[in-house]
Amino acid sequence: MSDEFQPTFPTHQLWQADGPTVSFSEVASWLTCPFQHYLSYVLRAGKHEDNVHTVFGGVAHQVAQSYVMVRCVQEDRRPDHPISRDEAVEMVSVAWREHGLDDPTDPSTSVVVWQDVIARAVDDLPVWLDRQFPGWECFDAEERLATPVTQSPVMFKGYVDAVLLTHGPGARQVFWLLDWKFTNGWPVYKRSDRNVQLQLV
Repeated sequence: MSDEFQPTFPTHQLWQADGPTVSFSEVASWLTCPFQHYLSYVLRAGKHEDNVHTVFGGVAHQVAQSYVMVRCVQEDRRPDHPISRDEAVEMVSVAWREHGLDDPTDPSTSVVVWQDVIARAVDDLPVWLDRQFPGWECFDAEERLATPVTQSPVMFKGYVDAVLLTHGPGARQVFWLLDWKFTNGWPVYKRSDRNVQLQLV
């Protein structure tokens, strides 16, 4: 990474006291449309507005984090219980009211639709985790990143949603990095989106 990185990504959100940071969202914005990046991150034009996807994603991340942390390897970090199905449904109701998202003219914003999605997520998550990662434990959740960018004073900031620990042959420890994606159905083009896949990288 050259010294050109700094003027390209000139944000100054102090993640740590020792300098500016860049997030995956900012990099993805630049890869998608440099001019849009310029408007959003350099000129700071416009403002972020929550929608059904961002609000639902926030609730779903809390639900997933509460479930994996019940198996946290650090006993003092384990919650008493994960967020239940009923609690998750109520969280969606509260979030929809707070953000005024239930638009009668748009069925895709219906709180009932998204309550059903979160209920299915609560039911499916334990089954999926046990099938994909037999014997898993939670090493950490919402693991904060603050990684130096090569040849730059900028730090790459972000979170790893979940770090799971499993055991391979010969008691070998295997760590899995997860990035939760919750939605009411993604089309093929979204699942194959290079920028979405880059987030894991």
